[in-house]
Amino acid sequence: MNIKFSKRSELRPSPIFSQSSKVTRMREAGQDIISLALGETDDFDTPLHIKAAAIEAIDSGKTKYTPVDGIAKLKQAICQKLLQENDLEYNPYEVIVSTGAKQSIHNAMMCLLDKGDEVILTAPYWPSYYDNIVLTGAKPVIIKTSLEKKFKLLPEQLEAAITKNTRIVIINSPNNPSGQIYSASELKKLSKILLKHPQILIITDDIYEHIKWSETEFSNILNVCPSLKERTLIINGISKSFAMTGWRMGYAAGPIDLIQKMKSFQSQATSCPCSITQYAALEALDGNLSTIDKMVQTFQKRHNFMFEFLTNLEGCEVQPAQGAYYLFPKVTEIIKRLELKSDLELVDLILEKAGVSVLPGSVFGVEGHLRISFVSSDDRLKEAIKRINEVIHPTESTEDNETTS
Repeated sequence: MNIKFSKRSELRPSPIFSQSSKVTRMREAGQDIISLALGETDDFDTPLHIKAAAIEAIDSGKTKYTPVDGIAKLKQAICQKLLQENDLEYNPYEVIVSTGAKQSIHNAMMCLLDKGDEVILTAPYWPSYYDNIVLTGAKPVIIKTSLEKKFKLLPEQLEAAITKNTRIVIINSPNNPSGQIYSASELKKLSKILLKHPQILIITDDIYEHIKWSETEFSNILNVCPSLKERTLIINGISKSFAMTGWRMGYAAGPIDLIQKMKSFQSQATSCPCSITQYAALEALDGNLSTIDKMVQTFQKRHNFMFEFLTNLEGCEVQPAQGAYYLFPKVTEIIKRLELKSDLELVDLILEKAGVSVLPGSVFGVEGHLRISFVSSDDRLKEAIKRINEVIHPTESTEDNETTS
């Protein structure tokens, strides 16, 4: 039987998880693959007190359905977090808990977008933004940025991209994949443009909020322009800050009518988030950030180590990251020197010859770049750098080995 599929089913698989699946297959075949592709660390585990809260939830029978939008105590804890850490006031009716921040984004786009609507994206962008926009029938409007401008959206670019069909503008800071942070003054300039267009909603993805080492303080656009609150949706979660990527819990805070629409949509899609994860998240949001501080200090050292390697790599241009998990080097000269056609071919070469998995910039909307995660353990990171260098500069590596032997 030839099954007739819907247009929606033509959505491509997540390129990030497609690469992860390829790595898994190679490892199952006995190959030693170092993954610098996924946005997770391999040597920081979920803190013990959070695990203990999950175990207690299981032992005490908290294994039943919860309200679709999350348990009341967790929603209140999110409101408290937003007030204490971000100076933003929300009530529990303006908050929804979802199965990961990705689901919150998906819910919002499904509730807000129709065919003919436009969403402004800054390239490089997280691929799931793009694909979720396409899924709704809306049009992604891509604004190209550059390494020289630190991959930042400029006010004049934003203003030029806005049309009568613009429905949403997405802001992601600290940014995946560039690691750049929008300062309060930069957000203020963007807000002045957005204030002139009351039909536009803002989705601000703050998932890497705590993963930063820059002198630039983290700011949400509502900190500099509170009057945008009635049309801004905040996306956040516990995955990155608490090493809880597999627990799957995110949340959104925004206008009550939008949150209620997202709640109805979620009720039909997945019902409630995992009850056990919600009680673990409640413990994570108790205000103790000591485990985050230690993790971020380690990540900063690893960032500096990888940044130094890339800075000295012939044919590579790179900006230091201010936060998040990634560096996003420009490698067009390396691609030319190795007589390759694209960043995709370079990624395949590094995987097949070096046994190191990275991601091509083209899946983030910018060709000729790589996204490299630097949060693996120190030993794996050093080994990955050694392997990459041997593939990109095989002659030099051979000479170095002969000299040291």
